[in-house]
Amino acid sequence: MDQTVKLVVDGKTYELPLITGTEGDQPRQYEYQLYDEYDAATQTSSMARTTGYTCTAGAELVLQGLYTEKGVSPPELVGRNDACFDFIMRYLALRGVNYRVEATPGESG
Repeated sequence: MDQTVKLVVDGKTYELPLITGTEGDQPRQYEYQLYDEYDAATQTSSMARTTGYTCTAGAELVLQGLYTEKGVSPPELVGRNDACFDFIMRYLALRGVNYRVEATPGESG
């Protein structure tokens, strides 16, 4: 099950995606934590930084030939490709948007 909670408070964006499932044959849970703020130097809101930069990273994937699937691709399909996922995470980190990932054993059954 995948869930995402996104809050914007006073220009600050909080996202808490939680991904649960199995890895191999073991239950596993990943929590992606993101904290971002308005960037006064570039006058860019945290919402623009977290969504807009992700969008431009996706465009770069296509422009650089790293993602070549035809048609509409939802983010979860693009992210299944490790090279694409890593590219997007690096792209965001270079712009100061940093995710923290915590992996824990998931609940069985």
